[in-house]
Amino acid sequence: MSVPVTVLAHFRAKPEHLADVQTALAELIAATRQEAGCLSYVLHVAQDDPTAFVMIERWASPEALKAHFAQPHTQAALARIPPWLAEDVRISRWTEVELTRPEPV
Repeated sequence: MSVPVTVLAHFRAKPEHLADVQTALAELIAATRQEAGCLSYVLHVAQDDPTAFVMIERWASPEALKAHFAQPHTQAALARIPPWLAEDVRISRWTEVELTRPEPV
């Protein structure tokens, strides 16, 4: 059985390309949310820096995430957005941990 995957994608737009990045991301988000296995795909912006973003993604399985990266809309965004960024995208993958509370003594 596959476990869900959480992805954090951190990136920073060049100030002069902020609108370009936002437009491209809006298109990517709309298409990605329709994909099978996409549980959540939400963009966040830093409160103190309008050019700093993190996309928090939840995927039903590693296979669903792999399929996402193969989608034409994802490939197009990955080719289109990098020149508008101030630094490389940092992507990390996470697995949810469920901890139980110890029983009182």
